[in-house]
Amino acid sequence: MKITKDRLKQIIKEEMKRLGTIQEARKIDIAYAAKNLKTFNKGNIEFDEMVKNVMKDLMISLTHDNYKKVHDHLTYSSNGQSYFKPKDITTIIRELYDIIYNY
Repeated sequence: MKITKDRLKQIIKEEMKRLGTIQEARKIDIAYAAKNLKTFNKGNIEFDEMVKNVMKDLMISLTHDNYKKVHDHLTYSSNGQSYFKPKDITTIIRELYDIIYNY
């Protein structure tokens, strides 16, 4: 089956639109997850609760392996302290997103 030039343009346009939607959804997920780190910084939630909330916001299934990956990354990113540098929060979540989803 041969695809015409116009059909190919249409397919590319549809895929670009779909990818744009995916990227926008990713940004929203990251923003919600980042709010949990900020809430943790204020002392309003415990570390384990924050880990579970971040997983929920990033739609990461709550398996033992995923929990360990998220927990380890957040522990390492906070340098073992009970605080995340505000300027690093979004980067930390993006890294986590990439670790889990292998981007």
